[in-house]
Amino acid sequence: MHTETRYNAPKVRTVLVNQGYTKTPLFSGYNNKGGFLVPSLEPETVAEAIVKQVLSGSSGQVIVPGFGALLTFFRGFPHWFQNHVRADGQDYMTKWNGRQVIDVENWKADAEKEKDAESA
Repeated sequence: MHTETRYNAPKVRTVLVNQGYTKTPLFSGYNNKGGFLVPSLEPETVAEAIVKQVLSGSSGQVIVPGFGALLTFFRGFPHWFQNHVRADGQDYMTKWNGRQVIDVENWKADAEKEKDAESA
């Protein structure tokens, strides 16, 4: 029996999303020092990748930024090296506030104001 029809639901599709730090209130206070390899993502970038996978009509995994796909090989390094790299990453989250309850409409309005100011 094929796993895609194991539960007698051959038209059910799943999309697993592994996203990096995204410029939303969830990551408020995140300090990104590694912008080249681990950039802070725009919400539209993440949404576009998800929609593209959904519209493909097949199950899949979305990993953004794409560099994140290489991190699985990180587990093959010695533990002392993994611990060193993780310890260096703690600086990114020193001012992180965690999940915030926000007024989405105000957040969208603020984002539009920032775009208008940047384009002016």
